[in-house]
Amino acid sequence: MSRPNECMVTLHDGTQVSNYSEEHRHECEARAVLNMPRKSMRQDYLYGELDQHGKPRRGVLQLRGEAEVRRLESTILALWHLRKRAANDNEPA
Repeated sequence: MSRPNECMVTLHDGTQVSNYSEEHRHECEARAVLNMPRKSMRQDYLYGELDQHGKPRRGVLQLRGEAEVRRLESTILALWHLRKRAANDNEPA
């Protein structure tokens, strides 16, 4: 039984998965972080903002752990390289 509006999507590495999959959710999150306008926003999202006592809180690191931060960083970097390569391919000769 399929879910409403379920379809196959292609990830940055060419893998095809359901738009309901964890892999797709992960890549969407990585794209959202990459699209944040400032580096400080990306760092706060991944590592947490400092509270009034100087302790980090509410980041991916605190909520899901270091392994998930590393996984997201890896995907973000891969997406950034793809974006940079595509921009270079579109430059006039």
